[in-house]
Amino acid sequence: MFKLNLEKMLKHSASDLLHIWHPPKTTDAKARTTTISNVDTDDIAEALEAYKKGASLYFGSSQEFRSLYCKQL
Repeated sequence: MFKLNLEKMLKHSASDLLHIWHPPKTTDAKARTTTISNVDTDDIAEALEAYKKGASLYFGSSQEFRSLYCKQL
């Protein structure tokens, strides 16, 4: 897990794309929405910058791994 160093984890990820999940934007505290925006990228710098600004990141296993092993679970 690269001592939880996010940059190293992103660089060595088997994921084809890095998924950036931005929290809902609202200026009205009473207006609540649960819709997040999702951006797919292969740019590590973009993902790191988004994370620093409060976004969540998802970078899973490769499609080949999921196709082979996850079906058997």
